[in-house]
Amino acid sequence: MRAYPTKGIPRGVRNQNPLNLRKSADKWQGLSPVQADAEYLSFVDAHHGIRAGARNLLTYYRKYKLSTVQGIVSRWAPPEDDNDTAAYVSSVCASLGVAAEDGLDLEDPSVLAALVTAMIRVECGSVPYDNETIRTAVAAAYGGSNRVPPAGPAPVPGVAPATVADPAAPDPGTGERPVPPLVDQPTSEPTRKVKAIPLGGLAGVPVAWVIKALWDRWLPETPMDTETAIFFASLASTGTAYLAAYLTRNRATRPPPRPAYPDYPEY
Repeated sequence: MRAYPTKGIPRGVRNQNPLNLRKSADKWQGLSPVQADAEYLSFVDAHHGIRAGARNLLTYYRKYKLSTVQGIVSRWAPPEDDNDTAAYVSSVCASLGVAAEDGLDLEDPSVLAALVTAMIRVECGSVPYDNETIRTAVAAAYGGSNRVPPAGPAPVPGVAPATVADPAAPDPGTGERPVPPLVDQPTSEPTRKVKAIPLGGLAGVPVAWVIKALWDRWLPETPMDTETAIFFASLASTGTAYLAAYLTRNRATRPPPRPAYPDYPEY
């Protein structure tokens, strides 16, 4: 079988595990027979991967009594695992239109589906699944049918079925799979941008010193006062830090590590 390029595709999408459940002793339904990733689970399709993530969230709600975005995300992505938990909470709250401490009723499938969608957006940088895929997987998480929905409606006799391109299918001409779009998102790693901002800010001191030296040389009768020097230092620091941050901006290419807490075998 030909190996298709995966560079730039989020880890959760590659593993059909968009909520990034870690490996554990529990045997989830739909696990891939080949578990190539050393840390995260791989599923046979996105349906089973989303179902497992939704089922895990139900465990949080039913067993651990976690019903707020703050409580759920703090356990899902704790800061002690080098996660930007606050940014994760903020992103999910913005997607759901709720406050961090508002209670969520995860026994309502529409609420759970919205939470799963918001968390996939943070984990993978985008949501490369349609609403029906997520809705069906979430419904299965409650213990209903686990049958993967068909790709389209049943064919009508005498009418040619409409074909819809699979966005994850390889290009028939090149054999390459498209790369799902990524958006800027918080990462658990120190980034070049974070390093560049303070370093750029420090540049204001020598710049201001050079300006003062030139000023005093060419205008000796009116030497630069301290307030003016501080103004130029602040202006140079702000401009240099902004330029450094812009030139070294990064894009997230992988989700942060996630602990998983599946509590039921064959869940």
